[in-house]
Amino acid sequence: MPDVLISIVVPVFSGKTYLPELIRRISELRERFRETRIEITECICVDDESVDNSLPVLRQLGCQYPWVQVLALSRNFGQHPATIAGIQHSSGDWVVTVDEDLQHDPALIPVLLHHACAKSLDVVYAMPESAVHQSVFRDMSSRLTKRFVAMLTKNPHIETFSSFRVMRGSVARAAAASCATETYFDVAVTWFTSRMEGMSLSLKDRRFISEKRSGYTFLGLVKHANRLLLTADNPIMRYGFLIGILSASAAFAGTMIVLYSKIFRPDAILVPGWASLMVVSLFLFSALSLQLSLAVKLLSLLMHRFQGRPTYFIVNRELDSCVLETLDARACQANEITGLAQ
Repeated sequence: MPDVLISIVVPVFSGKTYLPELIRRISELRERFRETRIEITECICVDDESVDNSLPVLRQLGCQYPWVQVLALSRNFGQHPATIAGIQHSSGDWVVTVDEDLQHDPALIPVLLHHACAKSLDVVYAMPESAVHQSVFRDMSSRLTKRFVAMLTKNPHIETFSSFRVMRGSVARAAAASCATETYFDVAVTWFTSRMEGMSLSLKDRRFISEKRSGYTFLGLVKHANRLLLTADNPIMRYGFLIGILSASAAFAGTMIVLYSKIFRPDAILVPGWASLMVVSLFLFSALSLQLSLAVKLLSLLMHRFQGRPTYFIVNRELDSCVLETLDARACQANEITGLAQ
């Protein structure tokens, strides 16, 4: 019985052409792990009401490969919810998410897994070494959006986010279970662990490069960015209470100055009724600012509670050494075979 189990999750929307090759590559990787302490026990393919009749292909692959599980969503929910559904149905010690279009080579999974265990990380993202789509607009817009949100929210992990991830199973399932309708999954992961890194690898979106077609529409990309911005810590929420208190304090100080001038320096006020008008206005502004600051604070607390942020979380990293031993042994064996062949 293997000590370490791996689950692979694949959200499917228009992958009919690529799915047989993807599953074949996963099968090859699964064979490489045969008779080791690591096993790929399942590949969960989530059909997000695919537009190219991918579901029959998935059913056929499920019959051909018993370890391929097929989930069919009731309607189109999007890549994020489909990924979350697959993760929640997983059972592995590690969960890997890959795209349907061969942009993410399953042969790179051991590289990411080794990096995670060598550094006791809980999540490793595959980051592209160069332009993924070979489209200035697509590549730059994605990079700039992540950089802007990371700078705005002061969350450095956002720039490493990618749909090709290796995640510790307990962390992945806890994050998936905490996600609400508009929660960005990778931000939810940061609620459970800070041990996450990006790793530069060679990634290419061959479907977009060859067909100029992507699984994401422009509207989908906008919704994706909006979900990221809403889920990440918003500085308006973070500093809204402080700004409200400072505004209320400034308005109250202004009220005191006007009253002092009216009482002790009446000659300084040249317009009759001006002092009364300013006192009332500043007092009302002070009260309104205080109430708004309290409302922002309450809204921030409610959002944190609604998003499902945990008070604490426990993780077990004891099997990392087992993974490293197995992967290092396989690497040595591969080098020996290569040397003999030469």
